[in-house]
Amino acid sequence: LKILPERQIVRFHCGCSFKRVLGALKMFGVEELRDMIEKDNGAKATCEFCGEVFEASSQDLSDLIDELQGPAAEIPVGQLRRSSRS
Repeated sequence: LKILPERQIVRFHCGCSFKRVLGALKMFGVEELRDMIEKDNGAKATCEFCGEVFEASSQDLSDLIDELQGPAAEIPVGQLRRSSRS
């Protein structure tokens, strides 16, 4: 049994960030992101841990769509090759 000091400073730190929100929004896929742009002109997310609210603009969502439809997304599955290591 370990006895802790009477006083102890406790600090809360949430690791949420706008970057993480954008990563989560990417998981919705292109069609859902387009729907968010058309219907809501963006997206709003609230961190369930600390309550911080993040707002992604239509441009933010358009950028995510561009990332999802980038060059790697256009390669047919049959053409994907494993790189050979020497």
